[in-house]
Amino acid sequence: TAVGKAKPIYEPGASIIKLQMGPYKTKDLAKDACAKIAFSGRACFVIEG
Repeated sequence: TAVGKAKPIYEPGASIIKLQMGPYKTKDLAKDACAKIAFSGRACFVIEG
Protein backbone atom coordinates (compact mmCIF):
# COMPACT_ATOMS: atom_id res chain seq x y z
CA THR A 1 0.00 0.00 0.00
CA ALA A 2 1.02 3.62 -0.31
CA VAL A 3 0.99 4.06 3.45
CA GLY A 4 3.02 1.00 4.35
CA LYS A 5 3.99 0.93 8.02
CA ALA A 6 3.39 4.64 8.64
CA LYS A 7 1.83 5.47 11.98
CA PRO A 8 -0.76 8.20 12.58
CA ILE A 9 0.07 11.29 14.63
CA TYR A 10 -2.79 12.33 16.90
CA GLU A 11 -2.88 15.87 18.28
CA PRO A 12 -5.04 16.50 21.35
CA GLY A 13 -8.11 18.56 20.50
CA ALA A 14 -7.47 18.42 16.75
CA SER A 15 -9.94 16.98 14.27
CA ILE A 16 -7.14 16.10 11.86
CA ILE A 17 -5.01 12.98 12.02
CA LYS A 18 -1.58 13.34 10.42
CA LEU A 19 0.29 10.52 8.77
CA GLN A 20 3.98 11.07 8.13
CA MET A 21 5.71 8.76 5.67
CA GLY A 22 9.19 8.52 4.28
CA PRO A 23 11.89 9.19 3.67
CA TYR A 24 11.74 8.44 -0.04
CA LYS A 25 14.80 8.21 -2.29
CA THR A 26 13.39 10.78 -4.71
CA LYS A 27 10.72 13.46 -4.67
CA ASP A 28 9.01 11.69 -7.59
CA LEU A 29 8.59 8.51 -5.50
CA ALA A 30 7.05 10.60 -2.72
CA LYS A 31 4.68 12.22 -5.23
CA ASP A 32 3.66 8.79 -6.57
CA ALA A 33 2.79 7.57 -3.06
CA CYS A 34 0.91 10.80 -2.39
CA ALA A 35 -1.06 10.42 -5.62
CA LYS A 36 -2.26 6.98 -4.50
CA ILE A 37 -3.51 8.45 -1.23
CA ALA A 38 -5.16 11.40 -3.00
CA PHE A 39 -6.89 8.99 -5.40
CA SER A 40 -8.63 7.40 -2.40
CA GLY A 41 -10.07 10.80 -1.47
CA ARG A 42 -7.60 11.89 1.21
CA ALA A 43 -5.45 15.00 1.26
CA CYS A 44 -1.74 14.49 0.77
CA PHE A 45 1.19 16.90 0.68
CA VAL A 46 4.81 16.26 -0.23
CA ILE A 47 7.22 18.28 1.89
CA GLU A 48 10.99 18.43 2.12
CA GLY A 49 12.53 18.31 5.51
